[in-house]
Amino acid sequence: MKRPGQPKRRTRIRPRGPRGSAFPKQRDADYMAYLKLQVELGAPCDGGCGRCAAVRAHGIPRSRGGPDRGNVALLCFWCDQASEKRWPAWSAEHGVDLFAKARAWDRQ
Repeated sequence: MKRPGQPKRRTRIRPRGPRGSAFPKQRDADYMAYLKLQVELGAPCDGGCGRCAAVRAHGIPRSRGGPDRGNVALLCFWCDQASEKRWPAWSAEHGVDLFAKARAWDRQ
């Protein structure tokens, strides 16, 4: 419901590309498939908790143009929920640099 006096949206919503992403040049399907295979093979959680990784978490969200390469860490469900939308603060609290771990996956 529009309220009186509320300004109209002036910015355009970015159109989606042919692959369904607003930032198609930032997506790398082969790299994400590689990380999915690592999760299936039982790679350890990058959060340092000792559990097996279950999700591929982006440091900079994909919706904000975050790339796939060098921006994805493998986390267990609990570390992913705890670090959601606050990677830098969570990394400082736990002494784990998730961005460095994400870049390490890119070098392998």
